[in-house]
Amino acid sequence: MKKKLLIILPAFNEEKTIYKTVKELKKHGFVLVINDSSSDKTKDYALEAGAKVITNKKNLGYEFSINTGIKYFLKNKFDILITIDADGELPVKYVPSFKKLLNKNYDIICGVRSKLFRVSEKIFIFLSRIFLDLKDPLCGLKGYKKYFLKKYYSGKKSNFICTEYLVIAKKNNLNIFKNKINNKLRKGNSRFGSSIF
Repeated sequence: MKKKLLIILPAFNEEKTIYKTVKELKKHGFVLVINDSSSDKTKDYALEAGAKVITNKKNLGYEFSINTGIKYFLKNKFDILITIDADGELPVKYVPSFKKLLNKNYDIICGVRSKLFRVSEKIFIFLSRIFLDLKDPLCGLKGYKKYFLKKYYSGKKSNFICTEYLVIAKKNNLNIFKNKINNKLRKGNSRFGSSIF
């Protein structure tokens, strides 16, 4: 039996890509856009494309937006969750394979990007490979089973909530599948910050 999928799409001033991205994602599951108080037409285009939209009252950042989406996921009748960025860097074509893997025995699916564009990301990921055996914990394309999030979701604010889940899974010897993806160079700078501290 196929499981019901929620796709979380954090978005901040992504009016150029949000409509097309939502339209493509709706073929695979229910799309929830977390609009991080955008000043452009991100919300309008997301609604027009058929997504449900939750808007932060002020700009709170990527991880807080993911956290908001997870709360919605846990309160509603979904079985599996996939997160993906709204800027088009992570191709939607990988969502079906993530969904298929989550219907199997894997607890978390983590994308491993073919290209990294920021020096700060390269340094962080280099260290994570050495100390945590995690190849790309910062990739925005991830998948989770509901029982995992129900057990380990704390509700606390975190600057690296998705990376923390991977660490938790590693510590508890859960099944993590690292799925290679050919990502694209996004147009313009990232709307969700340009450095990792």
